[in-house]
Amino acid sequence: MKRAKIVLASLFAVLMIVGLSQPASAPEANPDLVIEPHGLDATVSTTFSVDIWIKNIPDVMYGFQFRVDWDPSMMEVTSGGVNFIDHGFVCLADDLQDGYYAVAAESIGNPETRGRVGTDEVWLTLTFHCKAEGSSYITATNYEWPYNPAIIWYAPAPSTLDPDAITVNQVKPRPVGGVVVPTNKLEILTPYLALAGLVAAVSAVVVVKKRR
Repeated sequence: MKRAKIVLASLFAVLMIVGLSQPASAPEANPDLVIEPHGLDATVSTTFSVDIWIKNIPDVMYGFQFRVDWDPSMMEVTSGGVNFIDHGFVCLADDLQDGYYAVAAESIGNPETRGRVGTDEVWLTLTFHCKAEGSSYITATNYEWPYNPAIIWYAPAPSTLDPDAITVNQVKPRPVGGVVVPTNKLEILTPYLALAGLVAAVSAVVVVKKRR
């Protein structure tokens, strides 16, 4: 009986030592899509820009694909408002539609020598025209191209991107000072009436003098 207790105690001690000697491992987080600024105010009939970052890359990446969505009734991308920042990557495909923009890019070449990115970087700047008053959202999320359903990520293994979203508060332009009052037609005509009266009075004096 004593031997059994000693054996169990020894096994327990071994398990404790092994457990403590192994480093704790947590599941690796996915890289993040980040939209900045994270919430903004925009005035109707003006333009504003947002940057799309990829952050928290575990190792290095050779490629990615994502899309940005918005409400087309509230805003629209301006002409020339898509600016892809390549960081040495090649844009494989891009698709601008009424309400979203999707992009795929990859570093082309020998896997041992081709460019790779492992730091937080801005990859896309979008410039919007604010169309209407109210609150709307811009979201950035994963996108699977029809011809390549895999997320082309190698960081260090194929992965997905954690999405992000911001709120845009869209307001009407403020009036530029002054007080708005209804038009008074009599006030507008008063100077002309006074001038006409003056002309009539002078004419009457001249006529009276001539008759005398």
